[in-house]
Amino acid sequence: MKRKMETSSDVVITKMRRVRPSGFPEDTSEIDVTSYEDLYRTSVPPVPEQQEPASRLLTVYTTKLGDVVVYRPGDRQILFETDLSRLVYTPRFVQLVTLVPTTSLYGFGLGRGPLQRSNGSQHFFHGSHPFYMGFDRLGTSFGVYFRTSAIFEVLGHVTPALTFRSLGGQVDVFVFGGPSPADVVRQYLDVVGRPAMPPFWALGLHASLPRLPAGVKTDPKQGMPVDGDWEDPLKPLLTDSNYFVDVAWLPVDVERHTCEHGAYPETRHRRPFQRIVHTLVPTLSERPSPTTACHIAVAEAQYLGLLLVNQAQEVLEDEVLETNITSFVLDFAVPRYDIYLSKVFAQIYPRTPFDGLWLDRNEPTLLNVWPPGGCAMDGWDVIPYTPRTLLSEGPLHTRTLCMSQHLAMGPHLVAHNAIPYLQAQAAYTVLAKTSGVRPFVMSRSSYSGIGKYAGHVIHGLRPTWEDLRQSIPMLLTASLLGMPLSGAEVCGGAEFKMVSTADEELCVTWFSLAVFYPLLQLSKAEIFLLQPSAFSNAFLSETSDMLDIRLMLRPYLYYLFHRSHVAGDTVMRPLFVE
Repeated sequence: MKRKMETSSDVVITKMRRVRPSGFPEDTSEIDVTSYEDLYRTSVPPVPEQQEPASRLLTVYTTKLGDVVVYRPGDRQILFETDLSRLVYTPRFVQLVTLVPTTSLYGFGLGRGPLQRSNGSQHFFHGSHPFYMGFDRLGTSFGVYFRTSAIFEVLGHVTPALTFRSLGGQVDVFVFGGPSPADVVRQYLDVVGRPAMPPFWALGLHASLPRLPAGVKTDPKQGMPVDGDWEDPLKPLLTDSNYFVDVAWLPVDVERHTCEHGAYPETRHRRPFQRIVHTLVPTLSERPSPTTACHIAVAEAQYLGLLLVNQAQEVLEDEVLETNITSFVLDFAVPRYDIYLSKVFAQIYPRTPFDGLWLDRNEPTLLNVWPPGGCAMDGWDVIPYTPRTLLSEGPLHTRTLCMSQHLAMGPHLVAHNAIPYLQAQAAYTVLAKTSGVRPFVMSRSSYSGIGKYAGHVIHGLRPTWEDLRQSIPMLLTASLLGMPLSGAEVCGGAEFKMVSTADEELCVTWFSLAVFYPLLQLSKAEIFLLQPSAFSNAFLSETSDMLDIRLMLRPYLYYLFHRSHVAGDTVMRPLFVE
């Protein structure tokens, strides 16, 4: 590569021209690399205005050969070093190799394995977090954030070095100088946004039940308190034709823009000490509600440009899980999405108020949305490289949109990872305006900075002792990634069934651990609440005692979340952060 450099007091602009092809199609021949020595002068993403430090924390310099080096001026420790002559930059593939001063790295995402990540190439659960923290030879901390909305992977090498690969899109690299682990987390959160402050009730017990029988006591003075009732959109739909709870079927009259009845019985919301958390999915059903003469305003969503269309300008159709009901796919990147939510919430909230939102399947996960014959294998659907962790899962469009699907922020290939962030941002903002109180939003999928608007529940854990153990480093990592309001499925996923004494021991131990999670959520709450005869008295006694401990810790947890919100501190933290 040929190189030309322009410098100012705090900015280095390197203009580079490729003299040898990289071997990848549509190779970029010229690029401009801008290096900011002052973090607080950057504008993408927006950074809160702060007082500039008295002295520069980091120094950036480039060599005539194309090397870019970032180091601390005090101890001369190199934190980031890359050779731009080896940079590959095409519309559908970006590769950057950087030397790292250590193999003690943390972050990258939520996946099985130890807290320390010696190799970035592994399968992560429903999230994209290209950020890592490390310790240099002096024992001080640093961090690096590769900001991209495209699908990416990070590979570790014994050098030590890291190879960062992104399937196109813009790439911004942020280097954080620390020097303490807590400083690195705060500096990272200054870029992506500090976590939201949850309401106090959100630190209690959450249960996912289609309906709570009369025998379940929700008053803390009478029995196990359920603070948040997470509505299951499928079970009521399939078992009770007069009972709809999914926001996707909010009853809105297209013509009159009014609703005759609420979406669920008002008495559900008025049980003592209990809040309702609705489910919001990325699709919109046109099926009329059997309880009213009105139905969801599909026409209004189409008028606002929220419904995705294919190349023939036909509205994309999906189907509702376990049904034959047709649904349409929403584009969260459209700026008018929050306007649509505001109209829907304004009509439904006065009649059937709810307190929180659960953003489900927002990767997005779809069932059957492809055009006849599958995705057209040309353009953005043809990629030069498939991340190794995705090879076993089939094509990239498996159970989601085609990579060439046009969204408001570009092709799906380069916008995929930002979709849950955009939905969480709109949901948080609209719910706050509608309810007038501090909102509670949880997301199945996550992206860097989503903690500013939503928490995260780790799905996919198995009912095993190993996954009980794995939940600990996952939640510690979530806190480092700016998602302190996180939890894991107690007793594993939906496939868990209590069939033996060993299962009971696993479940009670997991629950005893989960009371110390930032978020305590029972995905299989009927195990604890609906089948008391299946358990021993010791099981019921121990879970009740542990829940008392949780209630006692809630004020302290609330304080920790306040510190996280105002100062960027961690809530559930590894010991090396202390």
